[in-house]
Amino acid sequence: MLYLVGGSPRAGKSTIARKFLSQTGVPYFGLDYLKMGLARGLPEYGVDPNNDDRITAQKLWPVVKGMAMTYVENKEDCLLEGVYLLPEYAAKLHRKSYNQKVWK
Repeated sequence: MLYLVGGSPRAGKSTIARKFLSQTGVPYFGLDYLKMGLARGLPEYGVDPNNDDRITAQKLWPVVKGMAMTYVENKEDCLLEGVYLLPEYAAKLHRKSYNQKVWK
C-alpha cells in the first residue's frame, strides 16, 4: 500500500513518517531527498532548492508520480512524505489507483 503524508513546512511530516516506520516497518521516502538529488545531480532539470514550494512541487510531480505508480504496481508498501506532495496530486493518485486501475 502507498501512504501519502503532505502538509506545510515544519508541520511534523518526517516525524510522523519515522514513527510510522517504527510501528509498522513500512519504509518512507522523503521528497526533500528527491529535490536535493535532482538539484545537485541533475541541475539541468531545473529544480532549485530556493524556489517556492509550489514551483518545486510542479517540477517534482512527474518523478513522484512515476515512483508512486511503481510502488503500487509492484504492490510494495511505502510512505511518501513531503511538502511537495500537493493535495491535488494526492487526489490524482487516489483516483488513478482506486477508480481507474490504469495509470496514464
